[in-house]
Amino acid sequence: MSLIACPIAETAKQHPDSIAITTRHEVLSYQALHRRVCEYQMGLRQWGATPVALYASSSIESIACLWAMLREGIPVFLPHLRYSTKALIPYFENSHVRNLLHESTASFLDEATDPWQQRTLQDIRLPSRQTDTWLCLEQISTYLMTSGSSGKPKIATHTLSQHLYSALGVNTHLTFGPTDQWLLSLPLYHVSGLGIVFRCFFAGATLLIPTSETPLRHSISALQPSHLSLVPHQLKQLEHIDSLTKQRIRAIILGGSGCPETLLKQVTKKGFPVLKSYGMTEMSATITCNHQPTTSSGKIMPYRELEITEDGEIAVRGKPLFSGYLENNYLSLPLTYDGWFLTGDMGYLVEDQLYVTGRKDGMIISGGENIHPEEIEAVLLSIPEVQRVAVIGISDPEFGQRPVAFIDPILPQATFINVLEAQLPRYKWPVRFFGFPDTFEGKPSKYVLREWVEAGLIR
Repeated sequence: MSLIACPIAETAKQHPDSIAITTRHEVLSYQALHRRVCEYQMGLRQWGATPVALYASSSIESIACLWAMLREGIPVFLPHLRYSTKALIPYFENSHVRNLLHESTASFLDEATDPWQQRTLQDIRLPSRQTDTWLCLEQISTYLMTSGSSGKPKIATHTLSQHLYSALGVNTHLTFGPTDQWLLSLPLYHVSGLGIVFRCFFAGATLLIPTSETPLRHSISALQPSHLSLVPHQLKQLEHIDSLTKQRIRAIILGGSGCPETLLKQVTKKGFPVLKSYGMTEMSATITCNHQPTTSSGKIMPYRELEITEDGEIAVRGKPLFSGYLENNYLSLPLTYDGWFLTGDMGYLVEDQLYVTGRKDGMIISGGENIHPEEIEAVLLSIPEVQRVAVIGISDPEFGQRPVAFIDPILPQATFINVLEAQLPRYKWPVRFFGFPDTFEGKPSKYVLREWVEAGLIR
């Protein structure tokens, strides 16, 4: 069993006054964060090593409790905060979760949750005593729901070692260190948000936590990050950033779905260091990243490997590769005979730079024509007002499938048609335009959207 010293405890010992977390209302040193983690460890010991579901918001308390679970060897399930209890029950059962932790009583689920016990973080926080600060690298540390962008979400399992090597690769690539600050601009239940936490603490750097109730641009201006992780619909927030804040930013890692080249050019022209990247839950977040603003998704980072198969699919492997999907009490890790994980994404390499062209299984076949949703999404995202787009194929008795689009914000249909008419043949136009349901934030689940449309729940 491989053990490592907890980086929070080590930094607290060597540099106790170094800043671990900053919000708009609180500054927490590594010494103070270490004490907070110890307090949660004391309360967690009553549960042994049974997996616990942590409804983690972007807050000091959630992060301290999460790290306490890592120290105690408790696998933490991070459920998507927008899923209902009914939708989550199969995932809880599959992962043997019996305890649900929430930040406050106000966030308790309304529906019946027997046999699951619900507690608040305050309930389990006890006076601190001497606690174990070693971390085990090999045992399962997290259960994460995959994005479900093209299929039903699965439970991806990760060890601490996989998160560690993911963080080390990014930190090395970006020369991210103790004097830097990374804004937690993505949710903890996504591997991209969780990865920010690991990068900061393994580097002895500062984690910046934005205020959820205010626009992201206000948090960027108030907290002055050196590093950011954004998805395309967040890029437009940069238009309102002042020049002094812009000079402070060393790197903006752009992930998520495809980004229109026009938007990327606009932002980089204004001097923002936007670095496109490519990543996924199964590889513990980022796989490739640029060194400078370009249209490619960059080169492979340390501890990872990547190749393109004969049919153009991206295959990956390396130390950050997850342990497998948890299915019916078994871990399933689908690999090729020589150890590659097939991502389901299509792409190509030019001088070791990766270009991602779309999902292999997301193609819409309509009347014998192949339609790539990413092409339609890029056209619609070129409309200045549009923040995010998801194009899916729905069943059609005549054509087999037809594309429909979810758009935020929804605009008059003529606005969309005018742009589509200028850039795409008619058979690629969505036949319907919807606004996103209120429950969807960030990267949408196309699987859920498709089910809702075909069940008649969205009209």
